[in-house]
Parts: sequence; structure tokens; C-alpha cells
Amino acid sequence: MKIQKGDRFLYEGQVWTYVSSLSESSVQLYCEADHTFTETDPSKLEPVPPTSIFGAEPHKRQIEAPLAEWELAEYRHEKIKQYLQHHESEGAFDELKSSLSLSVPQTYVLLRQYDGNEGPRALVRAKRGRQTGTKFLPQNIEAIISAAIKSEWKGPGSTIIGVCRRVEEMCRCAGEEAPSYASVKKRFYELPEADLARSKIGFKRANDKYAARPKSNISERPLAKWQMDHCVIDCIIVDEKTRKPLCRPWATLIIDVNSRVVPGYYLSLNAPSSYNVAMAISHAVLPKGKWIEALGDEDIKYPYYGKPEEVAMDNAKEFRSITFRIAAKNNNIKLAWRPIGKPWWGGHIERLNGTLNMSYINFLPGKTLSNVVLRGDYDSEGKACLTFSEFRLWFARAIQAYHHTRHRMLNGKTPHEKWIEGWTDEKGALSHPALIDNAKDFIIDFLPEQKRVISRQGIEMWGIRYWSPALALFVSNKKHSVKYNPNSLRYVWINPSGERYIKVSYSDVTRPDVSIEELKAAKRELVGDRKSASRVTSEEVFLMVRKNRELVEKSKVLTKKAKKAKEHRENATGFDLAATGLPASVDIEEVSELEEYTIAVNIFPVDV
Repeated sequence: MKIQKGDRFLYEGQVWTYVSSLSESSVQLYCEADHTFTETDPSKLEPVPPTSIFGAEPHKRQIEAPLAEWELAEYRHEKIKQYLQHHESEGAFDELKSSLSLSVPQTYVLLRQYDGNEGPRALVRAKRGRQTGTKFLPQNIEAIISAAIKSEWKGPGSTIIGVCRRVEEMCRCAGEEAPSYASVKKRFYELPEADLARSKIGFKRANDKYAARPKSNISERPLAKWQMDHCVIDCIIVDEKTRKPLCRPWATLIIDVNSRVVPGYYLSLNAPSSYNVAMAISHAVLPKGKWIEALGDEDIKYPYYGKPEEVAMDNAKEFRSITFRIAAKNNNIKLAWRPIGKPWWGGHIERLNGTLNMSYINFLPGKTLSNVVLRGDYDSEGKACLTFSEFRLWFARAIQAYHHTRHRMLNGKTPHEKWIEGWTDEKGALSHPALIDNAKDFIIDFLPEQKRVISRQGIEMWGIRYWSPALALFVSNKKHSVKYNPNSLRYVWINPSGERYIKVSYSDVTRPDVSIEELKAAKRELVGDRKSASRVTSEEVFLMVRKNRELVEKSKVLTKKAKKAKEHRENATGFDLAATGLPASVDIEEVSELEEYTIAVNIFPVDV
């Protein structure tokens, strides 16, 4: 077959007619709309399907026709093809009619339908009866139904009856007879379910149900891929002393995709922050010996640790922070963020959240369940009885139980067995993940930071001055990253040389250790009617912190906010002990003269 004069092609958004071939790589075309000619390469042309002599639509492909129909079409195609090769000979038409077992009119119909380019599919018989999708309503009524669906099918309360009422109203205004309920309902079945769901229940929930997920997230070995996320625990905890309901704690969880092990997590009374992320990463990467000692349960076994190759997470601000990204690059950890609106990209960690809630947390007294419908008349606050320290121990035991429970996606193995399998070679020899060279620096890398200048008076942050003799060599106007622990501002860490962190304490070491939360609360109280907070001195702030602490301790009836602040302070992470296993004392860089003035720091139970 070859291109015939008059064949139509789509070129640059318009329909052109073939005129002639100008060379081996160019043809001439004519545009009827503009009455212009052009020359182009044949490879740039797209054929336009031909229409019948009556201007009808091109033949629809019957790709779902039965095999018998395709075989009949193929037989007829071959017979007609043979006929066309010698159709001028006497008796050729009668021979064709006889071989096809058709009448003369039927044979002529097949001859008109025959298309050498289309092949047998041009002769596949159309399905008898009314074609699927045939509509008998006038076009203006169809347009009214479409407009009513678009305007009324929005939100969870949408109903087909509501759409029908809108159609009746629009038809009445247009002076037309309204279609039946069945006709309107039929139009719903013709629309994609996913589109209807997006309009009714929202983009996120509709995508959860209908969006295609052709790819699978596979990790071939432990530590290759981790996923991290925050979740609020569906259980209310109580105050340590009064045993009155306090709040729901937060958890930052990390899961190893290969083994489904939870290498680390962090529990907190405060909403997620960059500090929560730093503590969760630290807990996951480092061995858990000191942490288990702080929990006080020798039966807890937690042999999972190691530096990951990749950590995937959502787009929360703390996961996108520059500090977190630089720390990850500095420690050769690749970060991956899931596309917005596609939570299934973090399916493993989302499923872990659900497993912990459904299989463990929902059996605790004080459970809140996932919504008010499931909760019913259950009194969550009235039944609550676990303090934060008790819940922390319970949670560690629950995670251990999860590690030794068979996992459906691990072919019946437990996460612990899968982890051990990943560290066992072909000869059956067991190995362990490599240890971090400098655990202390690793953790400090991920701590929140602020840029500050090292002046002759030291470093000033939040109105507090910090000093160490080791800073004397680095006094300049250059800004450096100063790392800090929001729960304990007694020390900050700075690395001006790029070689090691220097631990810097208060200039006035007699001042008490405070958190950022306490510091801000004291400043707000002091500012009062003052025009600006700049008039508040650091001495006034620390005095107010002491007074607030005494007030909270002596108060018999505490508000939830005050109790939460007290509980958080008493359960705040003892950073040096919990994360690095080091005692809370000054570094070797700090001179011995400071030691006699240093007040012992209370180290509270770990909550990484």
C-alpha cells in the first residue's frame, strides 16, 4: 500500500490533504481550511481515520468481539482480497457471493466495508441491538444534567436525589420536561467512580481508594530503606501526682522497610519538632544498652541499630528543615520525601501506626479510639490511669511484642527473625551493623540550631550568655551554627573549627537549667504591659522561672496546661545520658575553675 492522493493527515494541529511526493524525504500537503500548501517530512504526519461516503463516523473497532467473529471476519477478508485481484474476470462476483454464502446486497455491503489497511477488523460484525452508551435525551437536557452534577455533587452530603431536584429546577426554568430519576442516575454510572469520589469525599480519601499504585516499595536488605512519621497516640495519660487526665502523647516512629523492625522511636508530650526528629534518629541509629538500663526492665531486648542508607518521610516542616537536610548529608544519609497527597508512598509506616493502635493501644484504659463513632459513650478521660513514665515502659514492651509477632508480609516470619536473617551470611555466621564512629557528634548534628556570633563575651541566645575558655580562639564577626537541646538550655554546642563540637555552658553557672518552653512562658509573664520584651533582663527571667516552678509544685489544683508543662520538664530527655551514654558534666575543654561553681544537673528518665 502507498499514500494516495487525497489521503488526509494531521500536521501542526490542522488537517492536510496529500498532494504529491516531492522527494524521498518530503511531501506536499494542501490545507482546505487556509487554502495553503506546505512541504514537510512524512515522519511528522499522523493519519486521519477515513469516514464513509455518507460522512458517518469511522468504523469502531470491535476488540471485544468473540473469537468466532474474528475468524469469520478474517475468512471474509481473504475472500474479498482474492476477488479484488481478479474481479474483472467473468463469474468472479458470483464465485465470491457463493463462497461467502451471502445475498447480492449483503456482498456489496461487505465490499464497501473492506479496507486493506484495516485488515479483518474492518469486517468484524457490530453487536446487534442498541449500542452501549446510546442516549435519547435531547442535547440540552444532557447539558442540564451535567451542569447539575457538577454543581450539586460536592461534599459528603451529596445525593443523587439532590442532583435530581436541581435538574428539575433547571428544566422548569428552561421550559423543558425534566428527565426521570432513572435517567439521571444512569448518568452517574457513566462517570468514573474516582471522579465522583473526589468531588464527594475529597481528593485524599478518593486517591486512597482509587488511585493507581503500580509500583512496589522493596528493600533488599536491612538499613537500606527506612520510613519515619509522627502520630498522636490514641490514649490519654495522667499526671504523676494527681492521677488526673493530662493529654495524648506523640510518637515519632521509624520502620525498616526490609524487616519491618522498629529500629527507633521517640515519645513526647509536645507536638512534633526538629528535636523529636533528632531524638528518633539517634535512638534508631545507636545501640540501646543505656536506654534499656534507664527503662529498668531487663527483659526488654532491643538489638536493632545502624545507620540507614535512605530515610523516607512526608513533607512536614521538621522533615524539610535545612538543619535536618545538612545533618543527613554530613552523615551520608539520603532523604526522600513522598509526593504531596499520596500517603501510600509511606505505606509501611502508616500501616505500623495502624497496627500499634489496633493491636495494642486500643486495649489500654484511657484509649480514645480513632473517632467518636467507634468511641461511643466510652469515658476515655475517666478510664485513663497510665502516667507518661508508665506508658513509656508499656510502649517499649508493646514494640518488643510486635517484633516477635508473625508478619503477613514477611511470609510468616517475625520482624525479629527477618532482621536476624538479614545479618546472617550463607554459612550461618551472624554479624552486626557497623557502629557510628562518633555517636555524640552524630546526635548533635541533628539537633536544632541557630546562627550566632562568638563575641568577647561569648555566645548570646534567648537573652542568655554562654561562655567557655575554648571559644577564645574563635572570637570574630563570623556567624556559626549553635546546636541546642530545647528541653535543657544549660549547654549549647558549637563547632567553629569544623573538627569537633565544643560544649558551652551558661556564663553564670549558678543559674538553673531551663527549657525553651519555660523561658518563653516567663518572658510572656514579665512583659505584661511593657511595650517590648527587650526591657526584660535575663536575671528577671530566671527569677520568674524559679517562682513559676515553686507555684506549680505548691499548687493543689493544677490546670492541664500547667500539669503538662511540669510533666514535660520532669520527663525531659537527659540528653547526654540518654543519647550518648555520657555523664552530664562539662567537657575537657572547660577549665577546672568552673567545676566548683557547677550545680549538679538532674538527669531524668530517658524518653527516646
